[in-house]
Amino acid sequence: MAWDLWKKGFDTWEDRTARLLEVWLKSPLVLNGSGLLLTAVMKPARGGDKARPASGPSSACRASATRSARSTS
Repeated sequence: MAWDLWKKGFDTWEDRTARLLEVWLKSPLVLNGSGLLLTAVMKPARGGDKARPASGPSSACRASATRSARSTS
């Protein structure tokens, strides 16, 4: 009896919390802020990628070569 009452209360809380978070996370205030933060974090990473010289085949080429070698064996 106590378990059923607790479970019903928890399910209600979980449902309301999920709906509230879904609305809040779709809010332009959150989305714009997250986008600005992501842009700020990625700018230094992008600059580092441009400064690093390319050496050897790209990882996509290596993965393709590995798959080809496995399929012919």
